[in-house]
Amino acid sequence: MAVYSCQPSVRAGPARLLDGAGASRVEGTERRYVLFEYVVGVGKVPTNAGEWRTMGRALASFHRLAAQFRAPPRFKLAPASLVESALKTIGEGDLLGSQDLSFVTQFSARLRQRLSSLPTTTTQVIHGDFWWGNIGLSSGRATILNFDFCGHGLPIYDVASFLGTAEALAVPVPPGGRRAFLAGYEGVRSLAAWERAACADLELTRALYGLGWWATLATTYGREWFLDSAAGEDV
Repeated sequence: MAVYSCQPSVRAGPARLLDGAGASRVEGTERRYVLFEYVVGVGKVPTNAGEWRTMGRALASFHRLAAQFRAPPRFKLAPASLVESALKTIGEGDLLGSQDLSFVTQFSARLRQRLSSLPTTTTQVIHGDFWWGNIGLSSGRATILNFDFCGHGLPIYDVASFLGTAEALAVPVPPGGRRAFLAGYEGVRSLAAWERAACADLELTRALYGLGWWATLATTYGREWFLDSAAGEDV
């Protein structure tokens, strides 16, 4: 699934794809896009406990459905591997000073050790990048979008991705928001005791992986952009 956005100021003319589907061309370029469906509320930060509950329920419904799918081979979203790949990207980019890099390296080692005890027999297809930026929220319904990172992993990682992103980006959480998200989720799919216990470490995994993802963009936006972005993330 791909989602394309077009600014109102960009004029587009009609075009046709080879298969006959309708398309548009961005004026002055050869780029084309197709708007399959407009989803209201994409990127809306949940502002009340009811919206947090709705997003939790949507995620659990997806997990129940995705458990029936064969896992795609392209992404293995093992938590320890996510930590390792993030650390590798950050280190290779020469983006941090020696003291900061040493801290991240030691922190990652301790985190990987704790993650190594997680079970590997309960993996399935998961979203891989579940947060409100990939959710359309409107009229009490949540539509999950952008499966670019979809792969084989632990469902609790998706739960932790949502909660960890909110924590890392210091998003204001409404009273009872976190509890409502988990209640909405468990209203559809129960969490095992080990999943609840692992959530905090997986939230840290998500935050560290976010730093690694930003590190991949530093070659385009520069080291200062990376440092500014990292400074806004509370790990």
